[in-house]
Amino acid sequence: MEHKNHRHFIDFLFPLTLFLIFASLAVIIILLATNIYQETNRNSYYNDNARLSLIYVTEKIHQNNSEGCIKILNKDNMNILRISHSMKEDSYNTYIYYKDGYIKELFLKEGVTADFNFGRNIAPVSSFSMEMTAAKLLSFFCIDHNGQQYHTVIGLK
Repeated sequence: MEHKNHRHFIDFLFPLTLFLIFASLAVIIILLATNIYQETNRNSYYNDNARLSLIYVTEKIHQNNSEGCIKILNKDNMNILRISHSMKEDSYNTYIYYKDGYIKELFLKEGVTADFNFGRNIAPVSSFSMEMTAAKLLSFFCIDHNGQQYHTVIGLK
């Protein structure tokens, strides 16, 4: 009885082909998952910026919501939210406005001339607007870079 150990070329080629197909599919799936993750992350970033900026403005107003401390001004064709507050003996103004694709904030001592080119960036958004909808109601509208619109209404004292 003679046993011959013959290995055919197909015995080598078939497992190698299966391995290459598996490896190729794994790489394609990883690349697709990476793109999906990046897009989700980018959308989440813009949505969070818009929502958090409205929450930030709301909290600023709630911290200083006293009679006559909150006003909307119109300067240089911009609506500007002015929040007045006192610390110890001094009075300060916080200005919140939209310029150059950002919601910005400028904090100044009372009496200092405001230059709205030097505000601190709060959040990048496509659009931000505010209006006094009633005697004691402020409405804020924000559109993120994906076109999603957010809105909040705040009651004043």
